[in-house]
Amino acid sequence: MKHLILAITILYIFTLAPSARAEAVLPGCADCVGDSAFEGCSFESVVLPESIRSLGVRAFADNAYLEKIVIPSAVTFIDPSAFDGCPRDLLIVTDGGHPLSWAIGNVFDYSDGGHARVLVAVETYEGDDSRQTLYGTANDGAGYASMFAGFTRTSGDITLAENPGREELLSLIPTTFAGAGDCDISVFVFLGHGLRDTDSGTSLLAAYCDTEGISASQLQAAFAGVGGRKVIIVDACYSGGLITDETEPQSEEEALRAAEAFARDFTAPFMFRSRSALTTGGYYIITACSANQQSYETVFTSGDVSADAGFFSYYFNLGCGWNEVSQTADSLRADLNQNGIVTLDEIAVYTSGRLPSLQTLTVYPAGADWFGLFRND
Repeated sequence: MKHLILAITILYIFTLAPSARAEAVLPGCADCVGDSAFEGCSFESVVLPESIRSLGVRAFADNAYLEKIVIPSAVTFIDPSAFDGCPRDLLIVTDGGHPLSWAIGNVFDYSDGGHARVLVAVETYEGDDSRQTLYGTANDGAGYASMFAGFTRTSGDITLAENPGREELLSLIPTTFAGAGDCDISVFVFLGHGLRDTDSGTSLLAAYCDTEGISASQLQAAFAGVGGRKVIIVDACYSGGLITDETEPQSEEEALRAAEAFARDFTAPFMFRSRSALTTGGYYIITACSANQQSYETVFTSGDVSADAGFFSYYFNLGCGWNEVSQTADSLRADLNQNGIVTLDEIAVYTSGRLPSLQTLTVYPAGADWFGLFRND
């Protein structure tokens, strides 16, 4: 009963001032957190001692402000209801073991202090006689690099590659993301032309001075062996074909079936095959348009400064706190619930609502309100 008494004592301390939203650091003299021990409390973060081995029924349920909990890898049991009613983007910090598996299986964000790597491929096609020169991608690429550098969780190592050819780009992916572990994040950003294969109808990424293009299956091969989460951001024509190759307008149900089919085929080497496990260190993909649309750039103005930029990339960066035209930090406009975290779902909603009518943002998985892609720890 020692652990239960401890839980009741700490619960009493923290409910004396329910609006304090403090950090709870439990003393290392208990082996479990009892049923409903911290249900309805109001602290923002919790650090569990190394002695803890289990979390009981609704142990931390209905903690409306809980943003982060540090769970030792030695914990061997977490009740399915332990975090019922907590924010969907609750960050579970662990160095592996059962807590990591539990977070993945129950679709909670997770981290073990892992590393972040970002590869931004900028294709301007300047000097490429076979492609039209793009004037906004250079600004967009610099914007992504600056934006990612502003986040403590996703700052990591940032590689900016300008006009890589097809073979160079495909080799940069495994090189840049080598050694990524289960909790690492690997972000690949492609800015350039997109193509449609006239025979197969599939979408391709156009590399510098290359007429063949890069397909989804070739990207898959390049990412083979890369652990952790793979985030793919593409601002290119027809880029939605990386998620589905359907060229006709789709209903929501049809789009979901196509996305699931893509996840089975494209991400099979990295994850289980059920939809409930699609976030097990697999892909998170967001594209500037659908499989049968083009992506556009224009001249944006901020104050007395003007610059070329892609619609998708400009608003994506702006939503995440970086104005690539003025080259200044901004507020997290995409942070819809103002909790300091931009989830994949939030940036998709923010960016989608600002695109031209001829561009339909495509994202997989839809409704990813648990994945704090842009987070300051």
